Amino acid sequence: MSGQSTFLEANRRILIVDDNDAIHEDFRKVLGTNAARRQFDEADAAMFGESSMPAQRVQFEMDFAHQGQEALERVLEEQKAGRRYALVFMDVRMPPGWDGLKTTQKLWEVDPDLQIVICTAYSDYSWEEMMEMMGTPERVLILKKPFDNIEVLQLAHALTEKWSLIQAARQNRDELEQMIRERTSELEKANGLLQAEMITHMAMAKQVREQATLIEKARDAIVVRDMDDTIVFWNSGAERLYGWGADEAIGKKILDLLYTGVAKESVRAARKSVVEIGSWNGELAHKTKAGTLVNVDCHWTLILDDAGKPKSVLAINTDITEKKQIQAQLLRAQRMESIGSLASGIAHDLNNLMLPILLGIDLLSKGMTNEERPEILKLIKNSAQRAADVVQQVLLFAKGGDASHSAIMAAPLIAELDGLIQATFPKSIRFKTAVPAGLWPLNADQTQMHQVLLNLCLNARDAMPNGGTISLSAENIHVDAAYASAIWELKPGPYVLLKIRDSGTGIAPEIVDKIFEPFFTTKEFGKGSGLGLSTVFGIIKKHAGAVAVKSVPGEGTTISVYLPAIVAAPSAPVEEGPVAPIRSEGELVLVVDDEPSILALTKGCLELGGYHVLTANDGKQAVHISEQHRDKIAVVLTDMMMPDMDGPATIRAIREITPCQRFIGTSGGGDPRYEANALAAGASRFITKPYSAKKLLQTVREVLGGAIQESTGV
Repeated sequence: MSGQSTFLEANRRILIVDDNDAIHEDFRKVLGTNAARRQFDEADAAMFGESSMPAQRVQFEMDFAHQGQEALERVLEEQKAGRRYALVFMDVRMPPGWDGLKTTQKLWEVDPDLQIVICTAYSDYSWEEMMEMMGTPERVLILKKPFDNIEVLQLAHALTEKWSLIQAARQNRDELEQMIRERTSELEKANGLLQAEMITHMAMAKQVREQATLIEKARDAIVVRDMDDTIVFWNSGAERLYGWGADEAIGKKILDLLYTGVAKESVRAARKSVVEIGSWNGELAHKTKAGTLVNVDCHWTLILDDAGKPKSVLAINTDITEKKQIQAQLLRAQRMESIGSLASGIAHDLNNLMLPILLGIDLLSKGMTNEERPEILKLIKNSAQRAADVVQQVLLFAKGGDASHSAIMAAPLIAELDGLIQATFPKSIRFKTAVPAGLWPLNADQTQMHQVLLNLCLNARDAMPNGGTISLSAENIHVDAAYASAIWELKPGPYVLLKIRDSGTGIAPEIVDKIFEPFFTTKEFGKGSGLGLSTVFGIIKKHAGAVAVKSVPGEGTTISVYLPAIVAAPSAPVEEGPVAPIRSEGELVLVVDDEPSILALTKGCLELGGYHVLTANDGKQAVHISEQHRDKIAVVLTDMMMPDMDGPATIRAIREITPCQRFIGTSGGGDPRYEANALAAGASRFITKPYSAKKLLQTVREVLGGAIQESTGV
C-alpha cells in the first residue's frame, strides 16, 4: 500500500479550461497556498477535528487553456511526455470554439480516466441534454459560478484522489490478473503436460505434412540420400525431371541411377566436399530414364542427426539444360559475329596462300627440272600448311562447345592469337605482345579465353579506323585486400593480369560504365550486335575474374582482365623429341571416304608407308569389302560425314561383321560432336583434316600398337 500512497500523492496535476483570464486567476488563488487554502483547512478542522488536518498541505500543479482545442493539445502533449492530468475544470461556454461539453467528449476520447468538473453560470443545455451527451450522472459533476472556494478545494482533493485510486485499482487489477494468469499457467503446465506434448506432436505432424506438400509441388527435383548413397526421398519434381517414379527410385543407389562414366568421379569429389564442408554447389550431367543427359544445377546440404553425426544429403537439383543451350547459342552467335568481322582478312590471307599453290601446280605440270621441283613442292606444301593453320584457328574459335576448365598457359594462347591477328587485321594496325617467362597457369576454358582476347582485340581494332597500335601484355600479380577493394568483384589472391591497350579514339566518360551491357554498342546499325563485350564480361565472371577499364578520349583505352591463377604450377610437360618416320609391317588398311581426291592421296601415303590399302567411297561399299576380307583388315580409316551411311553407322555395321575390328575416325568439319560420335561408336583414335602424311602414319601405327621404324618413303 505504501507504493500506492506515493502514487496517490504524486499526481495533483489540474488543467483549467476557461476563456476568461479572471477565472484562471481565481483558480490560482483557491488552489494555491493562500488565505483561501487556510480557510479550507480551518473549516476542515472545525468539521472533522484538529487531528484531521494534514501535516503537510497538498500542492496542486495547474495548467491553463482558453479554448477546447487548446485543452486537447495540452492533454495530448502531456500524455506524450508521461505527465497526465488528473482533473479538468471545464467552462461550458467558450466561444467561438468548442463548448465545454464537446471538449469533454474530445478529452475523454484520448484519456477516459480524466476527472472533469463542468463550471457554468449559464448553460445552453438542459440537465437532460447534458446527461444524454455526457452519459450517466456519476460521470458528470457541475460547479455553479460563482463557485465557493471550499467547494473547489474539496472537488480538487476528492477528484485527484479518485483519479489516483482508479489508477491504483487498475494496477492492482492488472497485478491480480497477471498473478492469476501465472498461477493458471503453472496449473496448466502441471496438469496438462501430456496434452501439451500431444498438441506439439500434432502441430509438428501438420507442419511436416505442409512441408511435404510444398516439397511435392516444387518444380525442382528434391532428392535425399543416406550416407551409403541410397535414395530415401524422391519428390514429384524429381519424377518430372528424371522420369523415374518414387517407387522406382527409392532404395536405389544414386550413382547407378543418375550418373554414368566419368561423372561418377565428379560426384564422389562433390560428396567428399559435402561431408567436409557441409554443402556443395555446382553443375553436373544427370541421365534420365529415357537415357538422355540433362544439365543440372545442384545444391547439396549435409543433414546431421541429433548426435551431430552425418545422416543424409539433401539435394535440390534445377534443370538448366535449356538455359545452357540458350547460352551456348548466344556465345555461338557472338563467335560467328567475330568471325564475320575477320572474314575479309581471312579471305585475303587464304587467297595469298592459294596463289603459290595454284602457280606451283601450273609450273610442275609444264615440266620443271629435277633441281627446281623440290623447291616448288616445298613452297606448295608450306602454303597449304599455312592455309590449314588459318582454317584450324577459325574452326577452333567457331566450334565453341561446353566450357571445360583445365590448367592452361597464357603464352601459347597469346601466340595463337598473334598469328590470327597478324594474318587478318589490316596492315595499318600493329600488334605487339609482351609475355614474360614464368607466367602462372590459369584454371580456364581455352576456347572461351581465346574468345575473350579476340573480342577485346576486335574492339580495339574498330576503335582505330585509321590504324594504330594494339599491345597485349601479361604478368603475374598477387592482389591484396586494399588492391581488391578498388576493382568491382575482385577478390584477394593470385591472378594473371592481361592488359589490352589501343591507341584509338577512346571511350566517352558517360558510357564507360555501359560498355559491358548486353546489346549496348556505339557502332552503326548493322555493324555490331553489342554482344561482344557483354560476352567477355560474362566469361570472365564465370571464371571468378574481374575486368577494369581505363580510357581517355582521343588517347586510347586499356582493358585489364584479372584471371585467377594456379600458383602451384603443374609439373613441366616432358619434351617430346622429333618423331621418326613411321613404317608398317605390311598390314591391310581400309580407307573409307566419299571424296575421290582424298581417297587417292590417303591410299598413296599409306602405300608409301608400307601398308596394303583397300578403298571404299561410301559406307555400304566399306561394309561389303569388310565381308570379303573378314579378319584380314588391320584397321579401318573412315570419314565421319558421308551420304547414305555416315561414319558412326559404318563403324557399327562393320563391327557386326568383325567385332574386334579397329577404327580411326576423321573429319574436316570442326564440330567436336564428330570426334565424340566416332569414339562413342568404337573408334580408337580421331584425326582432323587436313592431316599430314606423318600424322596419318603415326596414328595408324599407334592404333596397331606396332613399333616405330625408320622409313625413307614418307
